Amino acid sequence: MSAPAGRAVLTMVVDIALPLVVFYGLRAAGTSTYAALVAAAVAPLASAALQLLRDRRLDGMAVFIATTMLLGLAASLVTGGTRFMLAKDGWVTAVGGLWFLASVKVARQPLVYHGARPLLEGRFRSDGTPWEVLWEREPAFRRIWRVSTVIWSVAMLADAAVRVTMAYTLPVDTVPALGGALWPVTLLLLQLVNGAYYEVAGLWRITGGLVREGGRADGSPDMHTRARRASLGSTQGSTGGADMGVTDDFKRKAKEMAEKARAQREAQRAEKAGESAAQPQEDMPNKTQDLRDKPEDK
Repeated sequence: MSAPAGRAVLTMVVDIALPLVVFYGLRAAGTSTYAALVAAAVAPLASAALQLLRDRRLDGMAVFIATTMLLGLAASLVTGGTRFMLAKDGWVTAVGGLWFLASVKVARQPLVYHGARPLLEGRFRSDGTPWEVLWEREPAFRRIWRVSTVIWSVAMLADAAVRVTMAYTLPVDTVPALGGALWPVTLLLLQLVNGAYYEVAGLWRITGGLVREGGRADGSPDMHTRARRASLGSTQGSTGGADMGVTDDFKRKAKEMAEKARAQREAQRAEKAGESAAQPQEDMPNKTQDLRDKPEDK
């Protein structure tokens, strides 16, 4: 597991488990339900404060988390109603769902993009291209993250409805435990739905470099690319006869030059062979003369 993913899991565990530990610990010690709920609402702020101190900044997702926690704390202090305190997480989750939905239209990049980028960019099915570059160049990449953010928004609003219903209908001391257990269920369903959508929409083809400029997320050319290819094919077809004539003329000239060069080489070899044959005949009279001039042995 990568460091960003490990930090994300740790943050989730702290935000979910710590409030439950605080609430049931205080209840076991005899603290009132309302006081235990207020203390449990303050506990998750510690993780947001640690992130701010560690990173020295808050990105879009971190701002969202910190703001929802502050809203939860404010709701805890505004009213003294126990049921409202139990439903607090539901109301805050509903605000978060609306915030996710608004980020699709208002923000330059939606919230899910900011949340996924530290976990996936350059790590999972990536050819190393920065997401900022993909955001600028690939319309399909932008559309995927906007649709994914809408999916998150719908899931959070549904989660909020369930939480509010539990808060006003179930026994007081069982609601925090059920609310804590609901978070993993919601997140697991979100991961499954989003994972299936990413595969169908071609997110990993884009991040892995399998989609080229002028193509679609499924790897096939778009309408403009197909039209451009058809135009090029038509142009090549109209000039095919001329190209064929040029090619044949070039081949014919090349063949003539090769035959001429071969004839020259054969002539040179024949000339050398003739010189070699004439050389012994020229030497023959000289040798005969030498024999005549040589005195006979007595």
